[in-house]
Amino acid sequence: MLVKLAERTVVEAEALAQEIIDHARQESEAAGDKILADASEKAKADTQQTIGNAERRSEAITREAAAEREKTLSNARSESRRLLSKAQSDIEKLISEAKDEVEKIVSAARFAHEANLGAAHNEDQEILGKA
Repeated sequence: MLVKLAERTVVEAEALAQEIIDHARQESEAAGDKILADASEKAKADTQQTIGNAERRSEAITREAAAEREKTLSNARSESRRLLSKAQSDIEKLISEAKDEVEKIVSAARFAHEANLGAAHNEDQEILGKA
């Protein structure tokens, strides 16, 4: 009877040991699942944060590029107006110089014409005086 009792105790101890092992395995798997779920959630949160940071940086870069574009356009417009003003000034100066030159030529032509008329008139007077 003691042997049967000892055998039963051994069987119960083995069953209890198996139950403890099974329970430990379940707890270990549950802990592993929780660690995996926590790590997954953290990875999701980190990914979302990275995406948010990237979006904010992208928006900042876009704003900076737009500001730089506007600055460049403004500088180009200013330079264009300056060059146009200089070109207009140069053209007006050339036109003024050309007018002055034309007036000199016209004046010289009038003077020559009047001198020729005066000489022709004198010749006419001489011819009339001789006739």
